[in-house]
Amino acid sequence: MNQIGKIICARRIEKNWNQEELCKGICAVSYLSKIEKGKAEPSQEIVAKLLERLGITIDEEKEQQAKQTAEQAYEYVFSAMNREFRELLGRTDIKELEGTRYAIDLKLLEQLASSEMKPLNSSAEASMDLRQKAVQKVLSGSCEEALLLYPNAWMYLMSGIDAYEKGKINDASDYLNTAYDMGAKEGTVRILLSAALYQYRCAAAVHDFAKMKEISQRARRIAVSLNERNTLFMIEYNMALASVGAGDYEEAYEFFSSLDKPNSLSLLFLAVCCEKTDRREEARSAIDEANADSPHSPLIAQCLKLVSCRLDHPDYLDQEEYGNILKACRQSALSEPVNGTATLITRWLLEWYQATRQYKKAFELLADEPWAAQ
Repeated sequence: MNQIGKIICARRIEKNWNQEELCKGICAVSYLSKIEKGKAEPSQEIVAKLLERLGITIDEEKEQQAKQTAEQAYEYVFSAMNREFRELLGRTDIKELEGTRYAIDLKLLEQLASSEMKPLNSSAEASMDLRQKAVQKVLSGSCEEALLLYPNAWMYLMSGIDAYEKGKINDASDYLNTAYDMGAKEGTVRILLSAALYQYRCAAAVHDFAKMKEISQRARRIAVSLNERNTLFMIEYNMALASVGAGDYEEAYEFFSSLDKPNSLSLLFLAVCCEKTDRREEARSAIDEANADSPHSPLIAQCLKLVSCRLDHPDYLDQEEYGNILKACRQSALSEPVNGTATLITRWLLEWYQATRQYKKAFELLADEPWAAQ
């Protein structure tokens, strides 16, 4: 569809006019239909009359501005350069460019930048090209349909994120792997980083600790190259959590002990690493510091009691108090999950079931969480 046809169709639909209402006295309905579909090249006279009836004035300067803005914005979006994308739209007066050929593009992009991300009215889809329809599908939450219309690395990334959030981990992994590969070919480094971060989440969802560490290391290199300090910290934090999950407590200790201002959750993991590496006094110190850093969640408070019990009682597996705290932790973790704690609690619960010869419960736990036997 040519640009004039698109803008005529879009504005007609915006005004809620049918084709006959627009073209009466100017051209035949069938001819207008061809113009809107890009199957006819109308004369300048007919175009001028149609635009005049629609109240559209072509301003070449605005047209050029709208085109440059839309194309630059698409480049940012499809490269996952989210900050740059929002900054561009933030300094653009979208309303001033509503009468241009790129009005639909700008409205779609404006919705992508908003927190609500609502699709445009479905009636506008009749005048959309494939790229516009794909973005409309993303805004509608139909990322897989968007991918079929306009396959690129960003569309695969969005499909992967959508599948992950819907709990379709295998599908999410496939989409994200493709997004990563395509991003590498396209040179869109932020696509690589975003895909890697969600690949980590997929690996975490199935407790594949080796994969979590591998992906974290890859993501870390990308974040360093982009000088993304906040993202880098999050990646290093995730690497430490993966090390705890894999039983590499010494490696995790190196991270948690290096934090300048650790929060109560980080102090909990530090205490765990210290207990596991026989740094018992340091573990107690971390627990005291975490308890002083109140208030924190009930789950963290229970986990701190759990580690204290392990430190105070060499025979903690025989202590009734330990079992009671452990079961309370399990219930809290199911209703109020806190990053990284569920793995510890599940493993310690299995250890306790086996030590207290509760083999049926151990079997049932492993049936639900087979990774805990690793």
